[in-house]
Amino acid sequence: AWNDIAGLLVAELEPYMIEQLSRTDLSLKELSDLLNYEQPYGTAKALQVVQQHANHPDKAIARKVENTVADITARSNAAQ
Repeated sequence: AWNDIAGLLVAELEPYMIEQLSRTDLSLKELSDLLNYEQPYGTAKALQVVQQHANHPDKAIARKVENTVADITARSNAAQ
């Protein structure tokens, strides 16, 4: 049920998520949680701020960023 609700609320939640992803003081958990939301629900609006974390020193985060960018890009291309 949460996935359905989060999907419906993406228009409301994403500006907040983008704002949070822009912060430079995120903990690994905060960044991971934000990416976990953006990966299945994020839109092209979030791509730039997600990509800013592409060279993160934590390899798991860097992989999560790569996967998130790929998923957002695929959704954006499918919607066109």
